[in-house]
Amino acid sequence: MAHFARLDENNVVLHVTPVNDETLIDENGNEDDNLGVKHLERTIGPGPWMRTYKDRSKRGNYASRGFLYYSAFDVFASAQPHESWLLDISRGIWRAPLPQPSLTEEEYLSGKQYIWNEDAYQADNTQGWVLETPE
Repeated sequence: MAHFARLDENNVVLHVTPVNDETLIDENGNEDDNLGVKHLERTIGPGPWMRTYKDRSKRGNYASRGFLYYSAFDVFASAQPHESWLLDISRGIWRAPLPQPSLTEEEYLSGKQYIWNEDAYQADNTQGWVLETPE
């Protein structure tokens, strides 16, 4: 079963729809995504439609409602969480520009966690992770 994501005008995934594999087979026995798109346009409506895969090596992530399709990278991913974060196109995930520090055992046991602070990073690009204590 193939799956196609319907996108809005901003490349946001509206929903994902399955299409029978046979629908994608052309007269020469080759798989053609365009046949799936044409089928969906006839049966559901205009797209744009983009095929999505459960295999993360193709288009980063399986498309989910609210994800974005980044056409420049041919990848589905969540929205960029912070202005400074970079998209790892090989995995379809966002990465902070600085590695997250490790918690000490004491910090871990007390429930502390590191939270990204974009303002701190913008003020000093050697900073960004802030240790927070639960309330």
